[in-house]
This record gives sequence, C-alpha cells and structure tokens, in this order.
Amino acid sequence: MPQPCPPPGVVAQLGYTEVVKLGESYANQLGYATAEVRRAEEISRGIWRIRFGVGEPGAGRLLELELDARTRALLKSTELVEIEESLMPAPPPAPAPSPSQ
Repeated sequence: MPQPCPPPGVVAQLGYTEVVKLGESYANQLGYATAEVRRAEEISRGIWRIRFGVGEPGAGRLLELELDARTRALLKSTELVEIEESLMPAPPPAPAPSPSQ
C-alpha cells in the first residue's frame, strides 16, 4: 500500500531545513566558520534567500545567499553590514502646512 503524502506544512518544513543546511555548507566553503541563521525565505518557486549573521556576535556582519533548491546551486552571495537603528539618521521633519487663503 503506498504511503500517504505528508501535509503541505511538513513538506515546506523539510525544504526549509534542507535549504538552511545547504546554505550553512556554502557559508563554510566561503570561509565563514560560524553562521547564525537570521532569515530564510523562498523568494520564488525553488529559489531561497538565506541571511546569516557571521563573525563575532554583535559585529553586524551578514552573509546573504540565494540558492536554487532543485539544483542545489549557489546563485548569489553577498556580504552585508547591518546598521543599528540608533546609528541611522533621523527622518527629515514633515513640511509645515501651507496657510489657507
């Protein structure tokens, strides 16, 4: 008797886990010893973007990988710097309302 298909949530979870492990493997190959998963999302069918915190904790360095889950290929890797909100400039003040006539 054939096995029933798992519910869609389980399939998505298995894909997520496999892709994160693949991303960790690529991060290691690129020379990043420790990688903390910050975000993983499927950006289009079978294409995943995974963001890892790399380097010393609190260093603000991120590694963003784009992976093809079907071919297991690394499509893109980018190192980013995370900017703390307290270091970002304040938004400009709203313009004053014009006087009505």
